[in-house]
Amino acid sequence: MPNFLSSRLSYHHLLVAANIYIRYLQMSKVLDLLSGTRRDRAVNKLSLVLGWISAFGLTMVANFQVREQYIARLQGENGHGKAQIDYIMISKRFRNALLILAAKTYPSADCYSDHVPVTAKFKLKLKKTRKLPTNIKLDLAILKTNQSLREKYQISVQNKFEALKEVEKIEEQWENFKSVLTEAATEVIPSLERKAKQKWMTNEILEMMDERRKAKGNKEKYKLQHKKVQEECNRAKENWINNKCKDIDLHQKLDPKTMYKNIEEITRKKACSSTRCLKAKNGDIIIDKERILERWAEYIEELFNDNRKEYDVMERNFAGPPILKVEVRAAIRKMKSGKATGPDKISVELIEALEDYGIEKTTNLLNEIYDTGQIPTDLTKSIFIALPKKQEQLNVNYTEQSTL
Repeated sequence: MPNFLSSRLSYHHLLVAANIYIRYLQMSKVLDLLSGTRRDRAVNKLSLVLGWISAFGLTMVANFQVREQYIARLQGENGHGKAQIDYIMISKRFRNALLILAAKTYPSADCYSDHVPVTAKFKLKLKKTRKLPTNIKLDLAILKTNQSLREKYQISVQNKFEALKEVEKIEEQWENFKSVLTEAATEVIPSLERKAKQKWMTNEILEMMDERRKAKGNKEKYKLQHKKVQEECNRAKENWINNKCKDIDLHQKLDPKTMYKNIEEITRKKACSSTRCLKAKNGDIIIDKERILERWAEYIEELFNDNRKEYDVMERNFAGPPILKVEVRAAIRKMKSGKATGPDKISVELIEALEDYGIEKTTNLLNEIYDTGQIPTDLTKSIFIALPKKQEQLNVNYTEQSTL
């Protein structure tokens, strides 16, 4: 408990429900009534609670000035003495969130327990979640199959480049190159359609399900229609799986990517569930986003740390021959399609579809970067995506990284 309380942030709401044996009298009189082991135990519990309250900025809220019958009580032996044993504690910062005189007990509640239920009314203002912009995925594969669409994309890119003014800074040239390709792709290339949750579902089954819903008043008719829906669902699912298996056999040698995609659709393999927490070096659990990023930065710095001795930089002219179009074309051909993009959102399919015009523009930009030695900011960034495993998900040493 102390480790968790110390790791929480100042803006986190904290409610603690505690069961403490404290007499509903003055503390001095309580300790006078006890002796021996009972007195020591009471002093230890009281000091522990008061220590928590002082160290973590808590305040008790279950002892408001309400009517006596609404104060948590424990009847002593033979009906002598009263004890207030159940408390609710809250951070002092959020004490105003509790309504006045809202903490009380219900002595008459029949809850099959030797404790009296303690309740408190708490006002909580939730943070309004911002709707993040959706990342629209484009159907880039259509550029290889649809000739008219590819030509339309090429014309759009050329028109946008011709409308731009010439700039000298490398950063501005890169921004123009990036914006032209991404804007033209968004305008011309259609987005991928959202796929249904059950891919084997057909319109006929949906119509049958609608008829079943309308037959709810007639038990026999509903039962008969439900049986038909189940039979049709089983038949459609079996046909869908058989067709997928045929596609897997067909693409086994020609298109391994499509083959594995079909296998994943059939098996419905789910990714390993991730967690937003992380362990620090000393073993403490980190829940703050900023501290988690700092821990990742620390880990990556240690992982790629180079202890080799630094050599003096030689002052000489390293200018060499320019980058050729043949080299750029060969490099682009070696790149795999269908891969995730980086911060620039430029995929290799967008450059391939431009053919010679795209190779020329890319080569000119690379030569400018090579001659000036200035690298655009986007090309200096790397994205590390955490791929948590099943075990030790909170430890960075047991987490794979995928770099873009």
